[in-house]
Amino acid sequence: MGGAALRLSEDDSICVALPLFHVGGAISCVMSALACGATVILPGLLGGRDPALRTGVWRLLERTRATVLAMVPTSLAGIVDTPLGGADLQALRGICTGAAPLPLDTMRRLEAKLGIPVCQMYGMTELSGVCSAQPLDGLFRSSAVGFPAPMIEARLGD
Repeated sequence: MGGAALRLSEDDSICVALPLFHVGGAISCVMSALACGATVILPGLLGGRDPALRTGVWRLLERTRATVLAMVPTSLAGIVDTPLGGADLQALRGICTGAAPLPLDTMRRLEAKLGIPVCQMYGMTELSGVCSAQPLDGLFRSSAVGFPAPMIEARLGD
């Protein structure tokens, strides 16, 4: 479901900086990417909390030719001001985030800096991962949780 929400394919390489002890990192990102034939890049045991990743994230993405970066909002806030240092990020097509709402200002700054879309995903451990996601189509929807993933039925009501 996560791979479908992000439209992952065998041409993708997703850098998963989400915690692997949580359903978002382990299932929604890693297992979804593998099910789609995508390459998984694990930047280290600390993921987005690693100070070395925060300072070297753009070079890592350049070196690995990552197409998608997955990070929680607090980690994205920690890298938004990190200089690009001339990194070639032509392969990067989007950033996905979850676990908490991404502040609109952080999203705007990332999109302006990188020229790629940022999307939010919503899920629950009880449902084994992604319930809905905003597509990586360039339109950030700050108050929305996106479209239901395949095989998910959603309803608004009482």
